[in-house]
Amino acid sequence: MITSSEGAAILAADACENLGLDLLRPSQSVVQDPTREGKLGIHQKSLKEQLAMLTYRLRVQRNKIESTGLMLQHRDKELFDKCVAARTTGDALRASLYANECAEIRKIVKVVLQSELALEQVITFLALNATRMFFEGA
Repeated sequence: MITSSEGAAILAADACENLGLDLLRPSQSVVQDPTREGKLGIHQKSLKEQLAMLTYRLRVQRNKIESTGLMLQHRDKELFDKCVAARTTGDALRASLYANECAEIRKIVKVVLQSELALEQVITFLALNATRMFFEGA
């Protein structure tokens, strides 16, 4: 069984891989192959810079997910109001249609909120481990 911290570590590693960051190998400021088309002195980002960029990108994604969730909740409220209005006017078929749509949107909102929480856990995990790593290294 995977604990929440292990799950966050797995998600963090996947996010790093998807963003092209190698957090397991320390960065170097010297090119490995100096004969490579005269591009000497190419600066690779330090681990601290990579973590900062990763955290920033994850926060951007979390904000996008959050805005999507809010938009869906607003749509759910609109459909619920339409459902109530249709029910009060006696249009059961239309009310049923709106109620089913509300149910589907609520399922999607649940998944969106779970995704937002998972991203928040990854961000927190990265922040805590980065802090711990930098204090232990000092």
